[in-house]
Amino acid sequence: MRNRGYGACLLLAALLSGCCGASKEFTERDRNSARNVRMIDIYYQHTGWGFQSDHFRLEIGEGDAMSRTWFDVPDVPDHERMIAPADSIDFDAVVAFVHYLNQPNIAKDAGISALSRTISMRDADKGGAGFIGYPSACNAALEREYLRRLRDRREIRKALESSYEREITWTDDYPSMEIRVSFDDGSEVSLQSRAQSALMLPWRKDGVETWDYRLADAIANLLPDEHARFQGHHSPRTRFLRSRLVNRMAQIVQSEVLRGELARAPICKRI
Repeated sequence: MRNRGYGACLLLAALLSGCCGASKEFTERDRNSARNVRMIDIYYQHTGWGFQSDHFRLEIGEGDAMSRTWFDVPDVPDHERMIAPADSIDFDAVVAFVHYLNQPNIAKDAGISALSRTISMRDADKGGAGFIGYPSACNAALEREYLRRLRDRREIRKALESSYEREITWTDDYPSMEIRVSFDDGSEVSLQSRAQSALMLPWRKDGVETWDYRLADAIANLLPDEHARFQGHHSPRTRFLRSRLVNRMAQIVQSEVLRGELARAPICKRI
């Protein structure tokens, strides 16, 4: 009888097969599945310092041509207004999305394990999450400890788990996204998330939780570029940036260092 870890290894290998810069090669069957999509509606809301409510509609045309229209959703029902002209989107982005939509749901532990192997903390300082200590005789030692932890895979895993400990962690930032996928045969699949952390993990597919970061990456590629901005609205793609996750993890590591044993040593008393 195979040991219990065998299946987990196979699952992890499958999860990692498309990460770390390696492109996933999709089959003609995958492409045909995407051609069965009639429409993808993405509804996004954000409440915090202001309010934003958008609707993105993706439709397939002749020769696998995909169009994406960006609507504003005002308070008055059924009165959407287009805030950006329809643009084109790569059909392969829809192929990838439908492919991962059709994959089995991933439990949290397996999803976090796979995601942790796609993350490099080497650029944490460049991303604005550099070490910010306090005036101390051992500030340099604290910074060295911080940098050491950023290179430790166990510390990275621990910070990643902390990043996804709760779906709502801080105030004044309340996102919500719902995706409705309509197929030619009349069937529908829905995805929802209200999570603050990067990639908006976990997602709920027809009400069932999944931690598949590949699905989240595929969702990001359906949205306008993160720098796109129309009539004061910004693309929710910024919520899917890896730098957002890396900076959050770096802040967690820094907090742990400043609360740790080294910071409590007599030599580290504040000046």
